[in-house]
Amino acid sequence: LASSIIRSFAETAVGNTTEINWVVFDGDLDTGWIETLNSAMDENRVLTLASNDRIQLPPTTTLLFEVCHLQYATPATVSRVGMLHISKSDAGWFPYLQSLFDKRQLSSTIIPLIDKYAQKCLDWTLNEGQTVIPLTEFQLIHQLCCYVSILLRPSQVSETQPEVHNEREAEHWFIFACIWAFGGMLSTDDKYRARFDRWWRSEWKGLKFPEAGTVFDYCLSPETRKLERWSERVKRMKEGQVQSGMSPISSRYVLTPEMCVSQFFFDKFLDEMQPILMVGPSGVGKSYFVQHRMQNLPESCGYQNISFNYQTTARNLQQILERKVERKMGRRWGPVRTKRLVWVLDDISSCKVDEYGTQSSIELLRQQLDCGFLYERCRWQAIHFSDIHMVATLNPTIGSYLVSNRFMRHFATMQVPVPSRESCFYIYSKLLSDAFNSRGSSTSGTSTQRLQDKLIEATLDIHDKMKSVLQKSYQPPSYGPCLITMRQLCEVFEGVAL
Repeated sequence: LASSIIRSFAETAVGNTTEINWVVFDGDLDTGWIETLNSAMDENRVLTLASNDRIQLPPTTTLLFEVCHLQYATPATVSRVGMLHISKSDAGWFPYLQSLFDKRQLSSTIIPLIDKYAQKCLDWTLNEGQTVIPLTEFQLIHQLCCYVSILLRPSQVSETQPEVHNEREAEHWFIFACIWAFGGMLSTDDKYRARFDRWWRSEWKGLKFPEAGTVFDYCLSPETRKLERWSERVKRMKEGQVQSGMSPISSRYVLTPEMCVSQFFFDKFLDEMQPILMVGPSGVGKSYFVQHRMQNLPESCGYQNISFNYQTTARNLQQILERKVERKMGRRWGPVRTKRLVWVLDDISSCKVDEYGTQSSIELLRQQLDCGFLYERCRWQAIHFSDIHMVATLNPTIGSYLVSNRFMRHFATMQVPVPSRESCFYIYSKLLSDAFNSRGSSTSGTSTQRLQDKLIEATLDIHDKMKSVLQKSYQPPSYGPCLITMRQLCEVFEGVAL
């Protein structure tokens, strides 16, 4: 690919001494390909290929390498290039925010609120909190931008968004965005969300939260523009009832307050074509939740499921991505028979990491997000994908545990936490009741209902005990495969309902 691009520049540069061309190598360096470019960076500027073919680089062509480290660069390479180090403090995150909100005509409203809230929230999250996956300063600021963009916009942009009447109401929506941007990814195992709640209530008084519960238990309703509990919102939604019929228990959907939070923000991000990353341990329902939302897409929008595993490479991933797209015009490609296409990327952390710390399939997707195009593997021409959206799930306890920060920075990251005991009881109670009712044997107000409640409580007690013992015996993530997750508990209750 690199040699074909350089060759095309060399051919077009004949007789042209004014047009300057840049060949940008954006990604991790490894000795497998950087050493082949050493001859092109010498004074003679000749690229020597493995076939002994030679390409003369014209004086107007310059090579630019954009990398995050030089861990695998050799002295031969380092001595041939000029280096410029850009630290995170050189530019900072404020110019990025200002540029983004200038485009959305929100600078006059948002900038004073950023000055008031952003830096203190950022400092607390980085110094006092612990997120489920490591997030950099810029990623947290990007999170804030994503949440503000879907919650606070001029009414003329979209009629479905609440119109902000005054600065006080704008501050309320900004506070709601801050809570979930900085606190939504905090770990729930060590009570970090509870600590964030106490800090927020003592530090900020712009939006008065009720004493009961935490700030994460409340939603700023788009309809009433007042605070309400997520549990109250669940009761008003039709999806609060399980799907009826004879389908297996494990394939039915029960909306809980935790899932209501995910659904509320997921749908808004999806409408904005914002890439979404769902993070959570095994068995919490990430993949099933995404599939449920995909099945509720309008007819004009399709989706493609792509499951990642250890053998997923850039080559076979590109073959899968090209199955549901077609050539629209020139080099522009788009969805087949639909206006939009969602790539559902499941378990992206399970890809193999090569000896240089790179996942080739992840880097391929990052190129699409960064540049908007990929290269055909037969003719090495750029193909631009349009109307493509990405939704990904990540389990930080399997595979490589994490993926490149340069890839994750494009996503609005949402945590899918392990449901509380109250939510688990509600889920399994609904599932069993629906299973019995579908067979004509109602359990309401009978001894069967009391026996059902005792059975669920006993099962959850055993599960909690096993989890406690295993966590003391093994260090994470080694105990992960030994734990019984909600997926296995569903199978237990499915056997009870037979």
